[in-house]
Order: sequence, then C-alpha cells, then structure tokens
Amino acid sequence: MGKNIGISAWVANGQLNARYSFSAKLLDTKGNWIGNLSIVRDITERIKSEIEIHESKTKLEVALESMT
Repeated sequence: MGKNIGISAWVANGQLNARYSFSAKLLDTKGNWIGNLSIVRDITERIKSEIEIHESKTKLEVALESMT
C-alpha cells in the first residue's frame, strides 16, 4: 500500500501557515485499488509555539551569558 506523509509551511498575506498531511491508497482484499484516504491537519499554532519557545530560549541563553 503506497503512503505519503508530508509537512508543508508557507507564508501568505504575512501569516505563517503549516499543514501535516497523510495519504494512502485503499485496497480491497484482492489488492485492487478502490480509493484513497487523505488526512490533513492544520499545525500552524503548534509551529508558531515552537518558534516562540526557540526564540525565548535564545534570549535566555544570551541573557545568562551576559551575566557571567
């Protein structure tokens, strides 16, 4: 069964957009193709949160380095 998994991100109108996608062929008991299954999830907020965490960590590291 063929599967495809991907993450795509892009900026449109100044806004970050991110999606996780999964797709697979559906086969009957004889192995004949009978359709497709696709799932797409919006992961924009998750990606934004990860970026914020990374930026905060970097700022904290810089602040701690300047104290020593």
